[in-house]
Amino acid sequence: MKKSLSTIIFLVIFFTICSCVINEVKAQKLIFLYGHGLFATPLDESSKARYSSGFGADAGVGIGMKKTFFVGSIGYTSFNAKGNFLGVIGNHESYIPVKVGIRQYLPLKIIYVDGNLGVGFVKNDVDGSNSRFAFDLGAGVKFGGFDAGINWDSFKEIKPSGWSSWIAFKAGFQFQSCDATAPSILWGQLSAIACR
Repeated sequence: MKKSLSTIIFLVIFFTICSCVINEVKAQKLIFLYGHGLFATPLDESSKARYSSGFGADAGVGIGMKKTFFVGSIGYTSFNAKGNFLGVIGNHESYIPVKVGIRQYLPLKIIYVDGNLGVGFVKNDVDGSNSRFAFDLGAGVKFGGFDAGINWDSFKEIKPSGWSSWIAFKAGFQFQSCDATAPSILWGQLSAIACR
């Protein structure tokens, strides 16, 4: 019950913030959608002992002006078990993050840095299924519709107590619209529109 309540509260706050940001859009602003495939390699000792690597995908939406954007994202990563950990053989783990954050482009709008936080829904054979605080920090590049980045991603770990973290290498596409008042343009396009 407690986990469900915290998840509901987070989702209400997430959608309230998204709604407020969208309602504030009066002038011409940029909205973009993105999707990435990703490869994850563990960083902390506990994760290195349990998993060899992970594969997954994430997708999100961003809205903003000029070089600063508010983003919301959801993803899925599956970590491959290395062997026996805490008496459990084949300890596969799945991770579904739901996050909000900020993406800041540097000059020329090619390179960006980003930071996100939210909740990660984690399922494995040691801890079962539960939700945990999750965050990531990263950087990336955007050329036309191509988008690639590297992120340090982490969530609160239960057994052992601490943080589970990894580096995620991401690559995919970004579709964008220059006019936030006409989202139908965004949904129907097959390639990025160049916005300046």
